[in-house]
Amino acid sequence: MNKKLYLLIILLMMTFCSFIYAEEYTVDVSLLNAYEDEPSMGSDGMLPTGKLIVNGKSAKLRVTFVPLDFMDFTGYLGEITVEGKPVRIISTYDETDKYNDPKTGTDDKVKGKSYPKVVEFPVNLKKDILNAVIYVPVMGELGYGEKKVRLKITYPIIKEKPTYYTVPVRLWNANEDTESMGDGSIQHMANIRLKDGEMIVYLGADKMEVSSLVSSLVNLYYDTGKGYQKAKTYSYTIKIEGDDNIRPEVLSFPLTKKQEFVTVLVDPKVDIMGDDPIRARLKFSFNEMKEIKKSEAELILKAEKNQDNRTLDYKYDRKVKLYADFDKEVEFKVYKLKGDEFSELSKKYKNVKLAYRLSALDQIDFIPYDKKLREIRTSYQPVGEMKVIMPIEKEGEFFLYEVEDAKPISYKKIDNFIEFTYPKLGTFVFDYKEKKEVKKEVKEEKTDAPKKKDNIIIQSEKKGVKKDSPFVILLFLIIVLPLLIGSIYLFNKYYKKLIRELLYAEELKIKLERRNK
Repeated sequence: MNKKLYLLIILLMMTFCSFIYAEEYTVDVSLLNAYEDEPSMGSDGMLPTGKLIVNGKSAKLRVTFVPLDFMDFTGYLGEITVEGKPVRIISTYDETDKYNDPKTGTDDKVKGKSYPKVVEFPVNLKKDILNAVIYVPVMGELGYGEKKVRLKITYPIIKEKPTYYTVPVRLWNANEDTESMGDGSIQHMANIRLKDGEMIVYLGADKMEVSSLVSSLVNLYYDTGKGYQKAKTYSYTIKIEGDDNIRPEVLSFPLTKKQEFVTVLVDPKVDIMGDDPIRARLKFSFNEMKEIKKSEAELILKAEKNQDNRTLDYKYDRKVKLYADFDKEVEFKVYKLKGDEFSELSKKYKNVKLAYRLSALDQIDFIPYDKKLREIRTSYQPVGEMKVIMPIEKEGEFFLYEVEDAKPISYKKIDNFIEFTYPKLGTFVFDYKEKKEVKKEVKEEKTDAPKKKDNIIIQSEKKGVKKDSPFVILLFLIIVLPLLIGSIYLFNKYYKKLIRELLYAEELKIKLERRNK
């Protein structure tokens, strides 16, 4: 193929693509005085609207100039420069006068030239006032044809087409250069959406198992330079066994620049970790960032679809269900008392074995650097009466109390749970009833081994000898009875003698004491 023809085809294709993707806007324009924010004397010589053409990151502006009647003259724009550069002339007027006539024209600047009508020049979308110089031949005849002015442009809100990327990410330890224990709670490939200069990160949550505990991210707070802001959550589809609450699969937050580490607070909602989010870092590998199509940005698509499988008509935490209405959105929290707090209850109740503190706390979107989440939360009470379903962890009969109320609360048992109604949240105590001892008849076990009774071996019934048989009684009379009678006789004989000797010794002692005196 001819090289020139090939280049022409490429040029046409580029022009065609540029035409397809360029966006046009009608904008307000005006000519201002060079030094004051007042309209220029020649402001009426330019139409008040122009055409802004945006093609990707580049933009250009087209404006239209019209002739002005001045005294008995009609003045046309002869020349214009914007920011010290000549403009591109798109169209001109067919008018010929004494200034631009090719043969008899009196103005050398415009002689033989057509007067510009529509001109075009590049603009910076972040700069709305441009310096310009205009020349009008009719004014030149009066001695001041060239004039400095300022061109003011009112830009519309221009939305760039978004671009999409993937970038590897890991959850890193807050202080050490190693992975966090919670690294498995996030997906290791994030999506990024770049639009209008704003970069949004979409992070995927995932189930994580550590020492038989299964969990996933519930909330994430990112460092803003002033504190920690809560990330947005989408696509509530993750279900953890033993937890009725559905958890988000996608979290998003903005980034001001490409940075390797972003400090975050993560909340996996695991009992042993407590209620305060844990400090960590997200480590991004921006050197491996790749542009993708939107159809490949799975996390962004899930966020836009925002599937929500949350269908509970109650609030849930640690196997406790709360049916209640509140004036605002709250998070239900259950805390099992232990340690000193639990010991204090023993002073008030006879046999307390369980105690739960139930509370409803407001949702916090921002955590200052010097505060913990639990320090800034406000608790709320339900509107009207609430219903609670609570697990029974220990067997037995018990009274149920709220610590500020001396009267026991009525409840009903449903399998391994209790259900009760009460007007407010608080600390609920299981005070167990004392068990009454029941005497049980102890039956003697039968064994083949011989049994001893009063130092006499009695053979088992298997050998044909019964404990209450005549033979046993006779054996008792022959052996035991004589021994018993002999023991009594000896005790009686020697005991009396011993008493007499002790009395005699005491009497001698008294006599000796008297003699010595």
